Amino acid sequence: MTLHRRVPPSAVLLSILAFAIGVGVVLNLLVGIATAYLVSGVSAGALGGLEGPAAAFEARQRLEHATTSLPVTVVSMALTFLGFSLSAFGAAWLTRLPVRETLGLRAPRRLATFPLAALGILCLGPISDRLVALAEQLAPDLSLGALQNLEAVVLATPLPLGLVLFAVMPGVSEELLCRGLVQRAIAAPGWSMAVSALVFAAMHVDPHHVLGVLPLGVYLAWLAHRTGSTLVTMGAHAANNAVAVVLAHTAGASSTEHVPWPFVLVGALAAAAVIAGIARLEPPVGEHDPVGGAHQP
Repeated sequence: MTLHRRVPPSAVLLSILAFAIGVGVVLNLLVGIATAYLVSGVSAGALGGLEGPAAAFEARQRLEHATTSLPVTVVSMALTFLGFSLSAFGAAWLTRLPVRETLGLRAPRRLATFPLAALGILCLGPISDRLVALAEQLAPDLSLGALQNLEAVVLATPLPLGLVLFAVMPGVSEELLCRGLVQRAIAAPGWSMAVSALVFAAMHVDPHHVLGVLPLGVYLAWLAHRTGSTLVTMGAHAANNAVAVVLAHTAGASSTEHVPWPFVLVGALAAAAVIAGIARLEPPVGEHDPVGGAHQP
């Protein structure tokens, strides 16, 4: 059975609108908290009578501290999670079809697909890293500093909480929106995967970051198409982010080196082998057991 044409265009437009509003709310919240923090510090004489460049420098330091503080991080990530998730579930509900089927919340045919999917996205990591390095070399001024800011926020967050905020929550909510809603709303497989991957990359805003996550978005889009399961892409996405969070805490802020080229080649070959393995395990979507049917080990 086909799993496409589940979400009408009106629901997709509603989801996009909700997404835009959610992003605006999060940004306004961050600016509001940071501004309130600085204003309260100044009004209490926290700058110790400093004026001119010294006061401006102190204000910038306080702004950076405010935007990387744990309360701001928790609130902003929670609101982003709710915004993405509620957009997907809300649009799926408007279809008046089973939400589980509409968003692809089903297991793959083979449980072995879960670890293979996670391994595949990790193998693409070196390619993603080299694309960021290429962007830094060719267009350094295009960066908004998002990757550096993200690293600072991750390092300022305790590792167990960081795994929840930066791995589990984005893995679930971004996949619900991109693979569960957007991709499954478009009937043509090629277009659905392309749009899903581009929307996923564009959500990261910073041009350097967008380029880096694009191959991951393409892989996740293919994975969702091949398995008919958003749960698989959630697991792979969360695994990728979890490894990135752990590596950031292990290496610290001092590590700025990119992955050597030989690792890029090895990663590409390994990813190709994993994709071939998943293709053998998972027949095309039309040949799947009915939704909710028994899976095989």
